Amino acid sequence: MSGLDDLPALRVFERVVSLGSLTAAAAELGLSLAATSKRLANLERRNGIQLLHRSTRKLSITPEGQTLYLHAQRILSEVRHAQDALLQQQQLLSGSLRITSPNSFGYRHLLPLVSEFS
Repeated sequence: MSGLDDLPALRVFERVVSLGSLTAAAAELGLSLAATSKRLANLERRNGIQLLHRSTRKLSITPEGQTLYLHAQRILSEVRHAQDALLQQQQLLSGSLRITSPNSFGYRHLLPLVSEFS
């Protein structure tokens, strides 16, 4: 597996850069600091590039990291849009609706609603 097809690692990287902190990204993502750091290190290792300069006091992005960050933002945005589209489709009603009622009730109450429903 190449480093760019690891969506969770891209998400971690994007949040670290956006928030400017491994600790803040870990908290937002519900991960431990160690897991966040490990995902980031694995992403760098698999791609053979350093994405961030890290010290105990400072975090800064490399030029390669900046390039990946811009792409990661677009990729993650598209994933969110796809998820939203799927959720909207699931919320639409589909299929057959069979109702049994007396004719008079159907003509008076149900018939006006059928066209609105379909």
